[in-house]
Amino acid sequence: MLEGQLETLPPDAPDPFASRPPVAQTLVFGGARSGETDPDLDPSGVSPLMYPGGPDMQATMQEGPIGSTLPSLPNIGTDPERLAPMRLEQVSSPDLGGVAPPVGAPAIDIFNDAAVEALARRSRRRSVIAIVAVLVVVLLAGAAVVWQFFGKQLLNPGIAAETRNAVEQAVGQLRKDDPETRKTETSRLEQIVKDLPAFADAHAALVLALSLDLDDLHAENSALVSNYAILEGRLNGMKDSAEKNALAARINGLVAQQTALRERDGALRAKVDKAQRAMETAAEALEPGSSSEAAVGRARAYVKAVSGLQTATAIAEKFQDPDDYWVRLVPASLALNSVGLKRADFQAALATLDGLKADDGTARLPRPYLLTARLLIELSEREKADAALNKALEFSGDYTPALELRRLLASVDK
Repeated sequence: MLEGQLETLPPDAPDPFASRPPVAQTLVFGGARSGETDPDLDPSGVSPLMYPGGPDMQATMQEGPIGSTLPSLPNIGTDPERLAPMRLEQVSSPDLGGVAPPVGAPAIDIFNDAAVEALARRSRRRSVIAIVAVLVVVLLAGAAVVWQFFGKQLLNPGIAAETRNAVEQAVGQLRKDDPETRKTETSRLEQIVKDLPAFADAHAALVLALSLDLDDLHAENSALVSNYAILEGRLNGMKDSAEKNALAARINGLVAQQTALRERDGALRAKVDKAQRAMETAAEALEPGSSSEAAVGRARAYVKAVSGLQTATAIAEKFQDPDDYWVRLVPASLALNSVGLKRADFQAALATLDGLKADDGTARLPRPYLLTARLLIELSEREKADAALNKALEFSGDYTPALELRRLLASVDK
């Protein structure tokens, strides 16, 4: 028999496991119930609950056919002599992948209390760093949530009810379309936005007031240009030198008036741009869907309309109720301040104004009739324009814009 080969039992040797009673299976696997045995799952003499080194397994191995071949090994214990071969040291080799430990690095002794404590301290430091990182992330997330809900209120302090009422009253007064009243309300609004730069509603009202001034100034310039064209046509057909000189003087007077208008337009445009920038800054802190955002949208649409920007219509539709008075004026102001529009565009704007004149709430407001007259002049329908001006003056006999437009129209009839 070769060395290390197990000795085989003779054929007639008794089965060492035959005399062992079957071990009851205590866990249910594959449908076996507690207290039952399964010859396939629980062969005689071996319990599925045995584990290497356990007393049952040791007894079975000692009593079984291979028991005599197993040497009796003593427990390892804590004998230093026996532990020495189990101490691990770092090694380096060119054949090993990764980064080799530095030369002279101390070996890690897993049975050395100091080394274990160093590892523990290192682990604790990493844990502390991880915890601090998590806390920082949580705090930043919490700060973001707090800012989302309360930051805007901190930047925009509460507005007194009296101030809010003053702004609403100013917007109501602007509907009268009286230049002197508008001038008074504009001064009041300028003071409010100076005292409360974050009050978006006041900025919006101021932009609206200044936009109305700009719209009227552009209308006056359009009347001058129209008159100039009419008088110039007459001048070219005149033969009498005296008459030509007199008419040329009138034409030169129109040129002087337009030069003054251009200077006023430049100064007013600068004020409008400044007010609009301040409004947009204040609007950054507004909640979506708020009444303040609607007020800003109204002013934004109107100032773009009087500037001849076609985006005015989309802005008005986005931010405003289609029944809003100022929004329904946008198409007319946009048509009057745009270049290259067709006759159909003016007629569509006139239809919108007709709707305002038919509504009870706005039927007696003068500006829809004023804008109607301006559009009809662009369409060369002077008689209808005169009728619209007369209607506006029925509601307010001293309605200055209507009186001024009538004077300009009459100046070319002389």
